[in-house]
Amino acid sequence: MNPKSMERLFARFEAFRDKEPIGLLYAIWRTDIEPLYPSELPTTYKAFENQQPTFRFSPATELNGLLIIRGNDLTVKRLMMATCKAASKDLHDELCKCGFEPDAGIVEINWLWALIEAAGKGHLGCEGFVDGKAFYQSRVADLTVDEATILDDSLGWSMADFVPRKFMQLENIVESSISFIEYLRTELEAPKPKALPKEQRIDESLRDLYESDPTFCLRETLQVIAQQLNLHSEDIVSDCPFYIFYLKELRDTYRIQKKAKQQATS
Repeated sequence: MNPKSMERLFARFEAFRDKEPIGLLYAIWRTDIEPLYPSELPTTYKAFENQQPTFRFSPATELNGLLIIRGNDLTVKRLMMATCKAASKDLHDELCKCGFEPDAGIVEINWLWALIEAAGKGHLGCEGFVDGKAFYQSRVADLTVDEATILDDSLGWSMADFVPRKFMQLENIVESSISFIEYLRTELEAPKPKALPKEQRIDESLRDLYESDPTFCLRETLQVIAQQLNLHSEDIVSDCPFYIFYLKELRDTYRIQKKAKQQATS
């Protein structure tokens, strides 16, 4: 982690706090449906019409995306985009280490795309998506409704009533970015658990298998148990401390009791 880069970018975003909020709208849809133009936004997002900058990109092979930055001061937006570009470059390694690898083909929006992903995963808290959800546009009325509401059978709607196009909004890129940097810093500073030795991992896997299905571990052969654990040899199972000091005795008792029952019924 590069603490200096984080501190520098944190300060750059903080400098925008006394400016007007800069909003972000993200729309995404399949490539096999009509593209979305900024002049066709649902009423909910009319404040984003005729706004610059606007970016089109493909977040995946089968998807198209649209990003629109909302704000009245073009100079502030230009400086904000320069800061987002710097964040994309300077925190690239940090983003990757935390599971974010945005590559929109446009450096300026890689940071914004990472913000969208972080909001979708719930990492930005109150600075995530407006209303915390993604919304769909109705085919027959100028409505935007979240997926959970659409799938509520009692309301009589279905996904067929809505355009297969999602809308997600951030109220203020500045506050979302500050929250995101704090999240990245916390994640990177958290101590990483040490990997268990292989023998201990196998022992715990056998223990977990027994706790989830004790009958299986008592009844089946060691070869079958080894296969269940993706081990190449039953000897690996029989060498486990959990097997030696606990499971073996239980299996021996199980076999004796089973044999006794068979003799009693014969």
